[in-house]
Amino acid sequence: MILSYILMVILFLLIFALIYQIFRFKVFNRISNGILNKAEFEYEKRKSEKEELRILEGNFKETRFLNKLDSLLEQSGIKKKFKFINAEIYIVLNIFMCLIGFLIGIFILNYWLWGLIIDIVAVIVFYGALKFLQGINYTKIDREMLTFLNLLENFSATEDDIVQIINQTYRYLQNPLKEYLMDFSIEVQSTGNMAIAFRKLEAKIENEKLSSFIRNIEICSRHEANYREIIEDERSSMQGYLRAKQKRKAINQNGRIEIFVCIAMSILIICIFTSLTPNLFNILKNSFTGNLILLYNVVVLGILGWNMISFDKN
Repeated sequence: MILSYILMVILFLLIFALIYQIFRFKVFNRISNGILNKAEFEYEKRKSEKEELRILEGNFKETRFLNKLDSLLEQSGIKKKFKFINAEIYIVLNIFMCLIGFLIGIFILNYWLWGLIIDIVAVIVFYGALKFLQGINYTKIDREMLTFLNLLENFSATEDDIVQIINQTYRYLQNPLKEYLMDFSIEVQSTGNMAIAFRKLEAKIENEKLSSFIRNIEICSRHEANYREIIEDERSSMQGYLRAKQKRKAINQNGRIEIFVCIAMSILIICIFTSLTPNLFNILKNSFTGNLILLYNVVVLGILGWNMISFDKN
C-alpha cells in the first residue's frame, strides 16, 4: 500500500519535472503548434474532399470514422466555440484522459478494473455530451422547419430570386438554422457559385428531410421552377414526418426507461449478492474468472449507457 503511494508520488514528480523542462526550453509551444497545425491541415483536407465528393455525387452517407467525428463536433457546436478542436485532437484528448484514469485506478484505487471503469465512464460521458448537444441543435431545427417553409412561401410570392428569398427568411429564424442560412448567403455573395453554396448548406443540415428539401430547392433554382408548388408539397410531407417522429420519440423514450430499469435491477442484484457474500468483490477481484465476470459486467453496463445517450434522428 505504502509502496503504491510512493510510486505514485515519484510518477507525478517525474511528470512535473518533464513539464517544467518542456516549458523551460519552449518545446511545448513548438510541439503543440506543430500538432495543432497538422491536425487542422488534415481536417481542412478531409472537409475539402467531402465537399468535392458531395458536388460530384450529390447526397451520400458518410462512412469514414474521422469524418463522422468531425461532423459531430461541428453539429454539436463545440467546433464553433473551440476552433482548434477536430477529430484528431478529440481522440488525443480522450487517450490522454484515459491514461490518467487508468493510472488513478492502478496506483490510487489499487485495481486495474477501476481504472478501466473510469476510462469507459469518461469516454461515454464526453461522447454523450457531444451527442446531447447535437440532439439539442437537431431538435431546434425540427421546430423551425415549418416556420422556414411558411416564410419561404410568403417571400416567394413577391420575389423570384431564391438567394434573396433566403436572405429575407433567415432574419426571422433561430440558430442553428439561422446561422446556416446566413452562411449560405455570405457564400453566394463572396463566390457567386450558388450550387456549391447549396451543397455546403445541405451538408451542414443533419436532418435528412430538410436536407432533401434544400436539394430540391437547388434543382428548382437551376430550372427556374415554381418554388411555391415545391414548398406546398413539402409542407404536407413535413407535417406527416413530424407527427410520425413524435410517435417514434415516445417509443424511444420507453426504450430508455426500460434500459434504465435494467441498469437499476443489475445494481440491485449485485447489492443482494454482496449482502449474502460479504467478501464477494474480493473473491472476484483476486481470481482470473472473477476478473472476467467483473469485466463482462462493466462492458454490458457501458453498452447500456451508450444506448441511453442515443436519440432519434430519422
